[in-house]
Amino acid sequence: MRGRIQIALLAVLATGLVLGLSACMGNWLGTPTTATLIIGDPVLSTGKGQVILSVADMTQEGLASLAVDLGGMTYPAAKVSNVVVTGMNGFTVLASQFVGGNGRFVIVNPTSGTVTGPVVKLEFDVTGTVTKTDFSFFPANIELGSELGTLITTWVLGTGKAYYAN
Repeated sequence: MRGRIQIALLAVLATGLVLGLSACMGNWLGTPTTATLIIGDPVLSTGKGQVILSVADMTQEGLASLAVDLGGMTYPAAKVSNVVVTGMNGFTVLASQFVGGNGRFVIVNPTSGTVTGPVVKLEFDVTGTVTKTDFSFFPANIELGSELGTLITTWVLGTGKAYYAN
């Protein structure tokens, strides 16, 4: 009888151990996230403005290139002019063009990928009031390249504060 009680007690303890470890497994694996390109809110100061583009949770060793093609970015030409693109955190601007409310540019980081953080700053002259709704980005005309030399095809566009300000 005593042997059966010990076996039953051992079975209960083993079951508890297995269930406890199984519950912890979710924390070890982490919550799945989606790669995000974040368009920061415009920051304005005395006729000048800037918008920071950041990334979060990039896959495939991180973002190494970003191409915003024609139609990938629009803005009101009557309010925004003289747009200048500057790479951040190791990113270099290869090409840019901003004409008549349409912008396109290409940035690369030749040494590493960025998983999370700011990657590009758009600076511009402002006439009147500019809000976050004045800048539109269209994912169909934006391509993200990874450090592994492949396209990052699963990503979302986020808006709000730039990543470093969160």
